[in-house]
Amino acid sequence: MDEFPCRLVPTLHKSHVTPVLHWSQTLTRRAFTSWRTYIQTRRSKASLMTSAETWRQETTMRDACVMWMIGADKLRRVREGWRAEERVRDVERR
Repeated sequence: MDEFPCRLVPTLHKSHVTPVLHWSQTLTRRAFTSWRTYIQTRRSKASLMTSAETWRQETTMRDACVMWMIGADKLRRVREGWRAEERVRDVERR
């Protein structure tokens, strides 16, 4: 015959199913919480990488402009020196 009398089946069902439901809900909650944390971390890292790349580009561009301006200023001084020397030579030739 049956192992369990009919009146015990609902009690056994409830006592076995409720912990399984609780376990599954807890596991699901933990999984979604971990997933949300992972996504937030990924987004934050992506944001940091974007800002770091922007900073690097701006810094590189600024340094390049400064170096170009320094080079242009040195070249201007050299050319002015040449012109001054030419003027002196022109005056001496006269």
